[in-house]
Amino acid sequence: NMLTGSLSALVGDLSSIEELRLGSNNFTGPLPDELYSLDRLSLLDVSFNDFDGEISTEIGGLTNASELYLHDNNFAGSLPDELFTLPSLIILDISFNEFDGALSTSIGGLSNISELLINDNGFTGPIPTEIGGLESAYLIAMSYNNFTDQLPDSIGGLVLLENLYLNNNQFNGSLPAAFYGLTNLREFDASYNELSGNIGSSIGNLRNLEIFRIQGNDFIGTIPSELASLSNITEIQVQYNNFIGNVSDDFCALYEDPFGLISFYADCAIGDEQENATAAEEVQPVSIQDIISSAIEASRKLECECCSHCCDPVLQVCNATGNVTGDV
Repeated sequence: NMLTGSLSALVGDLSSIEELRLGSNNFTGPLPDELYSLDRLSLLDVSFNDFDGEISTEIGGLTNASELYLHDNNFAGSLPDELFTLPSLIILDISFNEFDGALSTSIGGLSNISELLINDNGFTGPIPTEIGGLESAYLIAMSYNNFTDQLPDSIGGLVLLENLYLNNNQFNGSLPAAFYGLTNLREFDASYNELSGNIGSSIGNLRNLEIFRIQGNDFIGTIPSELASLSNITEIQVQYNNFIGNVSDDFCALYEDPFGLISFYADCAIGDEQENATAAEEVQPVSIQDIISSAIEASRKLECECCSHCCDPVLQVCNATGNVTGDV
């Protein structure tokens, strides 16, 4: 469809409607308050339009709504608390808009939510501890916002969670101990934040983990060998951190499984890369500062015979190693 213009207030006269699908059109303007009087509405889809404005507090009138798709519009402003009081809400997708402000502590009221997608907006501040009340959630996407502070310990309450996307924010601190109790987790992406500390050996508890991305942070220490015990793992990205030491050869065995590890990215040297870099320094004049910087970067490189790709944290490029067999 290619419907245009604003949504008429007469939509409120559709008092018996249960599903309203207006996605993929060219509607503009704000959603009329009359829309929120449709208390029989279970599904509302206005995605992929050009709607704008703020979400009214009147949204609390959608008491029977189970699925709300507001993504890919130009909605702005903060989310009203009334949104988090909808008792039947199972899916909420408001991604790719211009929402901002902090998440309300009322978010814990979404006790029946299974999918929460708020990625690609302008949200700020910490994740409220009340997030742990979303015990039915199996997908939470918060990437590409401006969230800050540490991840709350209450994250451990998300016992059914399978997919958690936190990448491209400003989270800091270490991963909370409760994170390692999310045994149903399949995909975890916390890349490009300011997270630090060690990756605990308890990561071996995440037996269903398939994708593990933490590149572009400030993690330190060694890559725990327990990560290699995860038989379902297919992708590991730990480059652009401050890891050191030797990576266990146990990871090599994961490539032997046709459904096993496909890619393993880390900051490591490829073959004679380090020797070539040293030879180049001998024939080109460099400053003391350059030598010190090179030494620091070299010290951060891992010994990783089982890595499929080695990355340069300065150039931000990764190259295949040729060290492993299989489809990499």
